[in-house]
Amino acid sequence: MSGYYKVLSGTNRIIYKVDDETIYVHLVVDTRSNLEDILARRLFHI
Repeated sequence: MSGYYKVLSGTNRIIYKVDDETIYVHLVVDTRSNLEDILARRLFHI
């Protein structure tokens, strides 16, 4: 099984990918932050 997932822990949103038996954590961000803005900044390296 392979895919991206999100889990909420307290005020943190954790975005991770499962690839076979390996878990890659891509992002840990405060849930009060605008996720779209954060992802856009990461995409465009602003």
